[in-house]
Amino acid sequence: GQAIAGFFLIYFGIRISFFIDLGYEWGLPWLEYLAYPVTLFWIIGMTNAFNLIDNMNGLSCGVAVISSLFFGLMSFVNGQPDLGCIFFIFMGAGLGYLPHNFPRAKIFMGDSGSLFIGFVIASLSIVGSWSRPEGWVTDNLRLSLVIPILVLIYPIFDTTLVTVTRMLRGRPISLGGKDHSSHRLVRLGLGPADAVLLIYSFCSFAGFCA
Repeated sequence: GQAIAGFFLIYFGIRISFFIDLGYEWGLPWLEYLAYPVTLFWIIGMTNAFNLIDNMNGLSCGVAVISSLFFGLMSFVNGQPDLGCIFFIFMGAGLGYLPHNFPRAKIFMGDSGSLFIGFVIASLSIVGSWSRPEGWVTDNLRLSLVIPILVLIYPIFDTTLVTVTRMLRGRPISLGGKDHSSHRLVRLGLGPADAVLLIYSFCSFAGFCA
C-alpha cells in the first residue's frame, strides 16, 4: 500500500531532484533514473520511521511538529511561500493534537495517524527545493540532500537503530518492542515526559543546524 502511494507521487512528478541535478553537473544523464527508486525508498522509509517512533505518547506528533516548523521556515526563506504555508498548516494541526497526546495521553493516533504523518512529511520534503539560486541555500548541490536528512535525523536514527538491533537478534523488524531510543532513555532514569522533551530538544537543535 505504501509503495502504491509512493508510485502515485512519482507518477505526478514528485521525485528527489538531487540525482537529476547531479547528473547534469557531472555530465551523466543516466543518474536521473536513480531518482525513482531512491524517491520510493525515502517515502516508504520515512513513512515507517514516524510509525516506529510512535512508541511513546507525544513523540511522533511532536517530532512532526518540530520538523514542519523548520521545513516551513526554510521554505519561506528559500522563496517557496506556498510550501511554507502547507508546512505551517500541518504544524498547526499537530499542535492542536499534541496537548491531548502528550504524557499522560487521552487520545492516541495509532498506525493510521503516524503513517499519515510520515507520508506527508516525506512527500513535502521532496516537493521542497533546498538549493534554489534565489534562496540563501545556494552554490552547494549537496545541501539539497543534507538539509532534509538533518531535519529528520531523529526518525532516521531511531529507525536505523531498531532495524539493525532487531536484525542482529533475529527478530522481525515490524514487531514492536522496548528497544527504541526513547525506551533506552527511560531505562537510564528519565521519566517518559522527560525523555520525550529531551528528544524534542535534539530535534530542535538538528533543525536549527539545518
